[in-house]
Amino acid sequence: TDSTYRTDSMIVVHIDPVRRTAGVISFPRDLWVEIPAFGFNDRINNANAIGDRNSYPGGGGVALAMETINSNFGIRIDHYAMVNFTVVETVIDILAPNGIPVEVTEVIRDPDYPDEGYGIINVEFDPGVENMAGERLLQYARTRATKGGDLDRARRQQQVLEAVRSYVLSAGGIQQFLTQIPALWEELSGSYRTDLTLQQIVGLGFLMNEIPRENIQYRVIGAGYVIPDQNANGDQILLPVHSEIQQLISETFYPGTIASTADLRSLAEAENVEIRVYNGTDIPGLAASTREYLVGRGVTVTTTDNAPTHNSQPTVIRYYNTGRDTALWLADLLNLPNDRVERGTDGLATTGVIVIVGSDIQPILGGQ
Repeated sequence: TDSTYRTDSMIVVHIDPVRRTAGVISFPRDLWVEIPAFGFNDRINNANAIGDRNSYPGGGGVALAMETINSNFGIRIDHYAMVNFTVVETVIDILAPNGIPVEVTEVIRDPDYPDEGYGIINVEFDPGVENMAGERLLQYARTRATKGGDLDRARRQQQVLEAVRSYVLSAGGIQQFLTQIPALWEELSGSYRTDLTLQQIVGLGFLMNEIPRENIQYRVIGAGYVIPDQNANGDQILLPVHSEIQQLISETFYPGTIASTADLRSLAEAENVEIRVYNGTDIPGLAASTREYLVGRGVTVTTTDNAPTHNSQPTVIRYYNTGRDTALWLADLLNLPNDRVERGTDGLATTGVIVIVGSDIQPILGGQ
């Protein structure tokens, strides 16, 4: 949290210990919601401050923030952890003395990044894999100096979470990491608040070790789930599209039985939408190669082209108004997780499905 006790980021995690699945949803700080028990609307990131100022029953700001999510979106929060930036930097530097590798997918130039002394510094990132120490990793996760602003930042924060998870599992296993938790628990005791016990945190660590990456869904309440607007003071806010958000929550936290490829194909054929493949990289012929791969698996691709921007983002599959089942079928054929399927809001189409291929598609095509 920042110095005013508004939540800088709000992430909800759902773990199913029986099915070995996990879902992660980021809530944008400007989301305009009803503040329960107070009778007015405000940004979701103000709930914590309002609760603390008014000594909200049951735990002040944290209790009100939890109840705000529950009353607006129907998610009961069982536990919470609130950490400041010191925790993030310290844990990363102890966990990974040489930094954690993170793939930067676009140029970032932020001349107004807030420093620890309440001033500003210049922060820059260039595309490519960079080993990031704690402070650098935090800068990457916090900057809003990209076209998508807070929504881009939420995606980078989830990227950082996955990078840390992958690093822990590859650097000697979760057991080695968990042996360091008791010392960190004491050392950082003034920099976090949680209702979890040390034993519960260790148990969650072991549980996450048993959940395969393909069973973890990362989602952001972003474009397609919100409507940009202004409040009475002229401040920028995001109005939630509740029907779409409820579907997102259901898909992310409570995924149904995974359909077979044949079932997905039948659903896609019933939709009968156009499928296009766009090259989102500077690698020549990547869209054509992807088309060939899909055609060989019974897919009719109507068009290949270059995407408007070439930023080497990971491959995504976008559906425009209709074609969600088709997009899920293509994700299955391309061996991509379902969180690569998203509603298209970029204006590239009004109907149908577009596969925007990134460089990560090459190993998949190579195995055809």
